[in-house]
Amino acid sequence: MIQLGDRSEMFPRAIGIAGAGAMARMFVRAFAHVAEPPRIQLWARNALAAQSVARDNSRTELKPVSALAHGMDVVILATPATAYRELLERVMPTLDSQTIIVSLSNAMAIEEIEGYTLSPIVKVIPTIAHELKRGVSILVAGGRADKQAIAKILCMMEAISTPVIARENECRALSNLAGSGLAIAAEFARLWVSANEGAVSFIGREMLDAIMAETFSAVAALHAGGRSFETIITKTAVPGGMTEAAITILRSDGRGVIEAMMKETFRRQASLRT
Repeated sequence: MIQLGDRSEMFPRAIGIAGAGAMARMFVRAFAHVAEPPRIQLWARNALAAQSVARDNSRTELKPVSALAHGMDVVILATPATAYRELLERVMPTLDSQTIIVSLSNAMAIEEIEGYTLSPIVKVIPTIAHELKRGVSILVAGGRADKQAIAKILCMMEAISTPVIARENECRALSNLAGSGLAIAAEFARLWVSANEGAVSFIGREMLDAIMAETFSAVAALHAGGRSFETIITKTAVPGGMTEAAITILRSDGRGVIEAMMKETFRRQASLRT
């Protein structure tokens, strides 16, 4: 277990972010609410999008790509992995050897990214839930990332999420649970609400969505309180009852769909890396 020591000393004071998409915006918003907000330098190809993201955090300054890494403790690559090579080549002139590069993509292996820079690399798989200091982030350290670099990124992510350190060969499966799982759970909720909506005339869709969201929150709270998923199921699905009937169908018909979904994520990741 990595000993973080004084967190105030470990948290990055200056963070560069490349990109203006959902993850860049999440980080900018999330860092605005930590105990000691860092200084942020932001660059994106789309200048208007960058300006929009920067407005979410008063400590964010727009920079040209050539100056993005200057004086930064951490540089977060919040762009598509296909842009990493060009991006690293453009920031390298101002990239300190101790600056930690954070990759947000499973589409490119850490070893491949290390071919473009001598800086330590740490992969982080985040989610939009970190804006609310919720959700799990997955951390994978590259070969050049020493204990201090890992601890710094761990501390950074601990301020906005629940970080889990993993090996790269575990990253896809863990990303399915922590990252993709957010969208998959939301899609299941949407479909389940839609399936029941037609049988309800007095309560509107907004309230039905809220009921479903609270149900997911209740599952999380019960699990945090020590109940396993199986216990929640057995305590809710009375033998011979309606819930048990629904669970039986889900287990028989849904298992194949779920396994197919999982396998497709691995196949898609492998195809992007070739």
